[in-house]
Amino acid sequence: MNITQKNLVKAFLFSSKNQNLYDYFSSQAKKEGLITVQKLFEEFALYERSHAKNFLRLIESKEISVDFDYDHIPINSTVENIESLINEIEKIEYLYDDFIEVANKENQNKASAKFLAIKKSHEYKLTQLKKILSQIEENKMFKNKEKIFWKCLKCGYIIEGETPPELCPACGHPKGYFEKIFL
Repeated sequence: MNITQKNLVKAFLFSSKNQNLYDYFSSQAKKEGLITVQKLFEEFALYERSHAKNFLRLIESKEISVDFDYDHIPINSTVENIESLINEIEKIEYLYDDFIEVANKENQNKASAKFLAIKKSHEYKLTQLKKILSQIEENKMFKNKEKIFWKCLKCGYIIEGETPPELCPACGHPKGYFEKIFL
């Protein structure tokens, strides 16, 4: 059996693990009133589910034994959760580089292409998580120096201003349900 098949199983396991982490972390973000972060985590959980499914489709053998190094990531505050996810993604990107190299050596072109494409998705997630972390740490999540538009994620109400209202005038949901939008 080639090494790429084992790497596909590992990638499947990482994606499955991370799908669950994003789901758990979305609940924590909601508890903290960070609905934009909750929605982002829910979106990323769907991406991870798709990644896992795509890796699963490329696994050809029914019996594959792999060593899987599991790094436990507990549910903490949203800031700590984001930091953990950033570290996890950076670790996975290095693994994917190795997986791509091995797949290329073994002429596993479909697997190599899949690893590369999904690595790009991870790069996007990494960028978004770093931006969100910066906004939270710099207290800019619900502030802007100039007037911008804010959209309520619950009802779609849009308002222009430097900050969103404490409560949505249309549906009454708190400020945490607003996200910045650009019209």
